[in-house]
Amino acid sequence: MYLGATDLSKLDLREVNFQGSDLSNAILREVNLEGADLSGVILRSADLASANLTRANLDGAVLSEALLHSAQFGGASMEECDLRGANLFHARMEEANLKKALLQGANLSEVNLTGANLRGANLLNVSAVNSTFVWADMREAVLAKGDFTGTDFSDAKLSDANLLQSTLVKTRLVATNFKAATLKGSNLSVPE
Repeated sequence: MYLGATDLSKLDLREVNFQGSDLSNAILREVNLEGADLSGVILRSADLASANLTRANLDGAVLSEALLHSAQFGGASMEECDLRGANLFHARMEEANLKKALLQGANLSEVNLTGANLRGANLLNVSAVNSTFVWADMREAVLAKGDFTGTDFSDAKLSDANLLQSTLVKTRLVATNFKAATLKGSNLSVPE
């Protein structure tokens, strides 16, 4: 079903099944999609600012270049979701499952990913300034060339992660597991 460029802003679409639909360029600002099935949905360049996607199924969905600032993804399943170039500024993604998600070039600044599963995810060249990855599982993730200035990685699992040439200035790393992680060329300095 193609619903591209449709304006569904502020609608209550809880538990709705959009599985496999094409919603490219759709306007879904402040929409309530709590518990909705959006698996395999194409939301390329869609506007989901301030949307509620709590516990939604977004497995395999395409949200590349989507506007997702201030959206809520708490407990959402987003395995292998394509978020390349998406703007997730100030989104809430606590306990979200982003295993093997594609996040290259995404804006993750001020995003809360406490307890999120990012195992094997690709965060190449992301901006995640002042974000929270406390208790996040980021084993085998690619975080190379990312900007994580002021970010909190306390108790995060970063074993076997690739942080090559990343910026980790003013980053909180209390009890972070870096076993076998690649940190070559990363900036871990603490400014005076």
